[in-house]
Amino acid sequence: MYRSTEDEQIILMDSYDYTLDELKLFDSESEKVRQGIPIMDICALLVADYQTKLNVIRKSQKKWWQFWR
Repeated sequence: MYRSTEDEQIILMDSYDYTLDELKLFDSESEKVRQGIPIMDICALLVADYQTKLNVIRKSQKKWWQFWR
């Protein structure tokens, strides 16, 4: 579970039509999951989708040559 940075929030809002309020909600719900606090089922599905998109953004920003240092 990741917390989004400002740059990632901009990408999420532009590419996936999230609002800033939704991103804050998903980050807070993700934090609950990290701490082991149960969340509602529908919210869990939305958070999982959000985390998947965030992971795709992070992987796309990594360059292959960073591993050859």
